[in-house]
Amino acid sequence: MTVDRALELLELRTKRAISFLPEKQRLYFEKLKGRSTSRGILLFGPRGSGKTTFLLSIAGSEEMFYVSADDLLINAEPFLELAQLVLL
Repeated sequence: MTVDRALELLELRTKRAISFLPEKQRLYFEKLKGRSTSRGILLFGPRGSGKTTFLLSIAGSEEMFYVSADDLLINAEPFLELAQLVLL
């Protein structure tokens, strides 16, 4: 698989995940959105606290690129090459 194809698949997975987001969001999402920057976001916390949902909601509304570190495509292609394509 080429890096371009992997990037296409990652974008498709992100769009699909955004389409399944719940309409009702947690109350603290708006406060977190005010603190986020366009350079990057790193969240940590317990399972089920809304980290992925929050990041996907930002990615959908602000046209950011979301990548999950446990996605198998990240392991299949060199991450640096994928990141360079996203930044272009």
